Amino acid sequence: MKANRTWRVKRLKYVVHRSTQKAAVEPGSHYIGLENIEPWTGRYLPSETQIEAESVRFRSGDVLFGKLRPYLAKVYVAKDDGTCTSEMLVLRPGPEISERFLFYRLVSADFIDLVNSTTFGSKMPRADWEQIGNLPLAFPSSEEQAYIVSFVDRKTKEIDQLLAKKQRLIELLDEKQAALISRAVVHGLKPNLRVQTTGLEDLNHLSAHWTLTRTKFLFSYVTSGSRGWAEHYSESGQVFLRITNVTRDGIELSLDDLQRVSVPDGAEGERTRAQPGDLVISITAWVGAVGIVPEGLGESYVSQHLALCRPKAGVHSRWLAYALFALPMKSQFNQLMYGGTKVQLALGDVKNILVPVPPPNEQQMIAQHLDELTGKYAKAQHSITSAIDRLREYRSALITAAVTGQLDIRAHETKLEVLA
Repeated sequence: MKANRTWRVKRLKYVVHRSTQKAAVEPGSHYIGLENIEPWTGRYLPSETQIEAESVRFRSGDVLFGKLRPYLAKVYVAKDDGTCTSEMLVLRPGPEISERFLFYRLVSADFIDLVNSTTFGSKMPRADWEQIGNLPLAFPSSEEQAYIVSFVDRKTKEIDQLLAKKQRLIELLDEKQAALISRAVVHGLKPNLRVQTTGLEDLNHLSAHWTLTRTKFLFSYVTSGSRGWAEHYSESGQVFLRITNVTRDGIELSLDDLQRVSVPDGAEGERTRAQPGDLVISITAWVGAVGIVPEGLGESYVSQHLALCRPKAGVHSRWLAYALFALPMKSQFNQLMYGGTKVQLALGDVKNILVPVPPPNEQQMIAQHLDELTGKYAKAQHSITSAIDRLREYRSALITAAVTGQLDIRAHETKLEVLA
């Protein structure tokens, strides 16, 4: 169904009505923030949302468009009445366009690119309704819109089912990897008939020559980052490790999104300076997530949300990172959490984790074995994530082609098995 002369072209503001009715949020009412909308899919994500004092009212059938960082493509079709953040545009479809066709058109890659090109602000780019409303929108007859929506609904459902299966496969790999890591750091690499019984459910039956030791005897130094370093953020400078650099699926730091700082004068900088082989442990949010500072990172410092822990001489850093990543130690972190709604750990808690400790030579062997094991799992996961990325790209391209009339839908047969 290719675009032809029967498709009309109008500016967006002439086919929708933008609702700006303000409303105070009442307790128990339906409220939607940007964090409640999944990028590109428009799915609703339940979460503890920070509610704005004065929000915008919407009705069932309205289409909400996130104007803050529009490249995230947060678009949502309201299922019922409610209120939303003022960072969303509330668009009410007129008689010429259906809500589902409007949704797919607004979430299509070419429209998002157009909106993104009009934004202002570097750190938190926003789009303006005056710019968005003047963008041209091509749309067919109501009958063709319904046909296109039915096709896209059906095809995206097929793709989403494939995506869910692949995502589940990654979860299963993560679970198996975590179990193998836990077995290695608790029971060692070889069966040992001589064991000791500790009486602890998760740390029972240790090798007889291992010890059960608290982390305060394994670290020579434990501290956390200072508050207020956001004012020292800069485009260049030293690396500033944040909680987003610590993942929950391994011990390697995620270095894709590095913040840099101009380090302030004084002792606070030296106190929070990290060294290769140091461990950083999340003490808020993803409590107990652990990462190891790699060689070659350069001068780096830690945020207030991370504990900086330096293993003692003779303690193998990577072995200790794997040990703290293992399920029995994660369980201890979870039991030590405090703070009501703000989950966090104190540095004393970080020093109080019980760890089964083998001799140094076994620590090295366990670390090497787990490096090889996690390397194999990383390759398998990379293959799956590459397939996921291809499916998502195909999903986006399909939507764009369908709602812009570039795709002859009746002649199109999608061969998803090639992408699976």
